[in-house]
Amino acid sequence: MSVNAPRVIVVDDEPVIRQFFQVALADMGATVETFATRADGLARCLTLDFDVAFVDKNLPDGSGLDICAALSGADCKVALVTGYGNLHSAVEAMKHGVADYFIKPVDLADLEARLQRMLKQLSLERANRKLVNKLVEKCRELERLSARDMVTGLFNHSHFQNQLRSEVERSRNKHRFSVALVGLDRFSAVNEKLGHAGGDKVLSQVARLLLPGEGNTALLSKQHLVCRLHADTFAVLLPETSRNLAATILQRFRVALAMELGASQHALTASIGVAEFPTDRTDPSGLLEAAQVALQRAKASGGNCLLCHDPDQSAGVRNDAGMRRLRALEKCMAERSVRFVYQPIVSLHRQRPFAYEALCRPTHPDLRHIGELLDAANQSGRVVELGSVLSEVALAPIDQLSGELSLFLNIQPQELYGPALFAANSALNAVAQRVVLEITETEEITDFEGARAQLRKLRELGFRIALDDFGAGYQGLSSLAMLEPDFVKLDKGIVRGITLDSRAGRLTRNMRDFCQDEGIVMIAEGVETQAEFEALNAMGIELMQGYLFAKPSAPFCEIDFPGAARRSA
Repeated sequence: MSVNAPRVIVVDDEPVIRQFFQVALADMGATVETFATRADGLARCLTLDFDVAFVDKNLPDGSGLDICAALSGADCKVALVTGYGNLHSAVEAMKHGVADYFIKPVDLADLEARLQRMLKQLSLERANRKLVNKLVEKCRELERLSARDMVTGLFNHSHFQNQLRSEVERSRNKHRFSVALVGLDRFSAVNEKLGHAGGDKVLSQVARLLLPGEGNTALLSKQHLVCRLHADTFAVLLPETSRNLAATILQRFRVALAMELGASQHALTASIGVAEFPTDRTDPSGLLEAAQVALQRAKASGGNCLLCHDPDQSAGVRNDAGMRRLRALEKCMAERSVRFVYQPIVSLHRQRPFAYEALCRPTHPDLRHIGELLDAANQSGRVVELGSVLSEVALAPIDQLSGELSLFLNIQPQELYGPALFAANSALNAVAQRVVLEITETEEITDFEGARAQLRKLRELGFRIALDDFGAGYQGLSSLAMLEPDFVKLDKGIVRGITLDSRAGRLTRNMRDFCQDEGIVMIAEGVETQAEFEALNAMGIELMQGYLFAKPSAPFCEIDFPGAARRSA
């Protein structure tokens, strides 16, 4: 809006005054609009597309000071006009931020001089604002340059170090968090082939895959910090995220990168190292060192893989057993070299199975039990992939299971964030109404809101939810309150002590009462003795599981009832 041809608004209830301003200001080169009431003047003034407003103090429908107050701080100048000038009204006008104060009748020469003064002041203020805005923008740009990498637009090494130090202080004695280093494999060959300009474009493509936002395939969210640490290495800070979940998230990125760029002319893949605070290190430099050791180990194993920090490697110990397990995991998933046994969950009232739990038994000689299989999957961020394989094998005999019975299928918390459970065409989804997803290792859950959202989707598909090891510490109780499962498995440790420790009995009764009030079904697992059975039966716990009834076996075994069960059923 040019001040050389000013736009002026006049609000005055006297026709003669309006006419005077109309003619006088037009002769001075201004465009003039006039209004007779406070309401009309206020409505026009609030559009703010003018330079100067002359406002009468006393209007028939209110005070012109209301208009002055509404325009205080706006990009215009306001002059108050009154026929009853005195010191009090002048002070009142100044409090409302007016630029000038006229007493009727207005002198023509005085009006022109004071109008020019207001326009000059307005012009200077606008010029100053432009300079200030430019300065602010320049400061923002400098701040951006100091914190951002010029090639990828990601945060840079310095900013990452500052945020890592802050996260260590914030999380001390409160939270876990993880750090991941993403190193591009053989990126020097890309630079040699495409030149540095082409290499920079590839780095930008990698950054796009890492950045949180729509289309992000790695489940990275806005709370995660992504930076370019140096050259061909990126860093990711994942607050309140366990190492296992971080590995799962970054494994999905690795797979996405291999799919998008691995098959291209660049044949680009990534190796990833993950470390956790405070498990692996408790200081910023130590955490980066732990992640770096894991990254180097991933690259040394051939690249295009993810490994979590291994304390034996940091100590300089050659962990051949760990590497054999990782290779065994790969073969296990490729060849489906696992078998499942099934243990009944017994209904005492009906004296027959209520459901069966599928229990994994690895067959590879380097994976002696399910714990080693899961350790290898967690170490390499492949829990979700493994879960898909295990569910496929576990479900194979479900057609042999009576239609009224359910199958309990163990899943890790990380699987809640994977696509396999939600795939519309999966074999698991086809039998969702018959499957209870039993979540193990609930202490890994830190984002309860996110987990609740995923469980809500699973229930909509027809799955029911169970929590394992209920009563084993605060985390189990917290998970129960936050996740609202359909079933809970009473921890084996409590079952073991229920005949020896009165506190275990009181705890069991309290948890039973809570579950009944919440509509949650309690299952006592690990029942091995007649005494345990009788104590639990006396408490009214209807569903039990354990060697007393049947050992895990090929699908689907018969059950034995203790004599007391027959009498009390």
